[in-house]
Amino acid sequence: MSRRKRTRLDSITRIPEAIAAIEDPRASRRRLRMESVVFRALSALVVEFLNDPVLASVSITRVVMSPDLRHAKVYFASGDPDFDVTAAMDEFRRARGYLRSRLAEEIRVRYVPKLHFYPDRGLYNAWTVEEVLRQIHEHEKELPESLREAPSMLSGTGTASGEVSGDGSGPQKGGDS
Repeated sequence: MSRRKRTRLDSITRIPEAIAAIEDPRASRRRLRMESVVFRALSALVVEFLNDPVLASVSITRVVMSPDLRHAKVYFASGDPDFDVTAAMDEFRRARGYLRSRLAEEIRVRYVPKLHFYPDRGLYNAWTVEEVLRQIHEHEKELPESLREAPSMLSGTGTASGEVSGDGSGPQKGGDS
């Protein structure tokens, strides 16, 4: 049995495995390797074989395997802010059997994991925060000029009583100037 030479790409694809091992020292190498293989295979399958318009903008973000490797939580997200998550969940539920059978052709394991799909909320949460920040910025534009230039208590430029040095750089040290 010959071993193939490792390439730079192999080390790059193992980065998520290394990060996960640091985060969870109890995680087995086999489970981490299986997560990586299932992630790559499902990502390719979703792009190649699912020609559903609902899933056109969907990408697989991560896969989490159960300790016995019989179940896989597959997280997905879309780059479209107006993306309908419930419709995508329904489509993934319909395609679950097809994806599992195609996955069985791609990977060689005794038990092909059952696929459970979940939306990855990280991207949606980021959009929500971005929208709130945009609204705050627009609200600040509506404030009078005198209020916009007032020091912020959160920025640390004032003292506890709100005093600011003459140049706006913070509280002055020492006594009288």
